[in-house]
Amino acid sequence: MHILFVCRRNTYRSRMAEAYARSKELEGFSFSSCGISAERNLNGPITWPTVRIAQHRGFQRHLKPMWIQATKTLLEEADFVVYLDPTVAADAAHLTTQTESETWNIAAVTSGNDGVLISESEQAIIRIS
Repeated sequence: MHILFVCRRNTYRSRMAEAYARSKELEGFSFSSCGISAERNLNGPITWPTVRIAQHRGFQRHLKPMWIQATKTLLEEADFVVYLDPTVAADAAHLTTQTESETWNIAAVTSGNDGVLISESEQAIIRIS
């Protein structure tokens, strides 16, 4: 089963969820991430908090090096899509008719919400598997 995490720019939330999920090395699962507005990214390939948190939590090696722009193909090839907030899900609606999805309510980068993101990732993986 392939799970795709989608956020706005693919520099923090979805990348963190992907790296955390990949670090679990679950048999039969693959994970990726993308951003619905990643091509307009002004923050570089990844945010500093993403790298810092992943390093601190021990899953930095699972971070991919660059953001990826969401496309119709990426969304439709995933078995399950996790939108990191309702505005992302709404903005991605024109790209796909993907019905196997879930929308979380994870705020954009703020200090201290990495624990929530990691917890939500783990809960979703348990629910899906």
